[in-house]
Amino acid sequence: MQKTALITGGTSGLGKALAIKLAKKDYSVAIVGRDPERLRSVVEEASSHTKQVIKALPCEFANENEVDGLFEKAQQALGNSIELLVNNAGYSVLGSVEDVPLDEMKRCWNVNFVSAVNLTKQALPEMLKLKKGMIVNISSGTAFRAVPYESAYCSSKAALKSFSESLRVEVEKSGVQILIFSPGPLASSFFDARPKFGNSHSPSIPFKGQDPKSIAENLYKAILARKKVVTLGWKAQMVSHLNQFSPILVDKLMKRIYKT
Repeated sequence: MQKTALITGGTSGLGKALAIKLAKKDYSVAIVGRDPERLRSVVEEASSHTKQVIKALPCEFANENEVDGLFEKAQQALGNSIELLVNNAGYSVLGSVEDVPLDEMKRCWNVNFVSAVNLTKQALPEMLKLKKGMIVNISSGTAFRAVPYESAYCSSKAALKSFSESLRVEVEKSGVQILIFSPGPLASSFFDARPKFGNSHSPSIPFKGQDPKSIAENLYKAILARKKVVTLGWKAQMVSHLNQFSPILVDKLMKRIYKT
């Protein structure tokens, strides 16, 4: 049976790397992103590795109307049911809660959380009917412990994690799998492209971004192994565990890192 996938945020970083990885593994892939030109470039690269169908679907995830019906469009484009949904679209904004406009926060929540919930609800009926399929929600280490000046991003990823945990239990006996995948910072333009508001602070300790291809390989292995939770990066895991025992100590650590 033909393997099929829908990947959001597929024009760069993890989404692009995973799309190419799945193409090499003979998946038919619908790649979704905002930029039509970059989408075409990714489709061309992915298509060079396979004879399977690779399709581009432009979408602005901040616009709920554009997300509505996207799953069915992807199935029509691939000519088959989709067995793997990867909610990877991401957006971030840098600044204090006081300085970041509410509209920018809502945009972040819509892209990172609401669109993922929308697509998940679109995918579930058929997956439940077929009694198979996997939904991968890309969370973050900041879902376990938020950092200052990224409140919108951190809260959206925490919401996605909680949503996924609830859903995982609800569908446990259905044959549908839910994977919460939380990578560390990636070597991509994602964080450099963040709008900045007010006197925002970047970490005083530089974080080395991980290779998206390496992270995509880890994610592919997790999909094959039908994992439920994968959190990459020892720093994120350490801070998460430490936060459970002494959140005040982690607060002090954050103040030093961000020089607040």
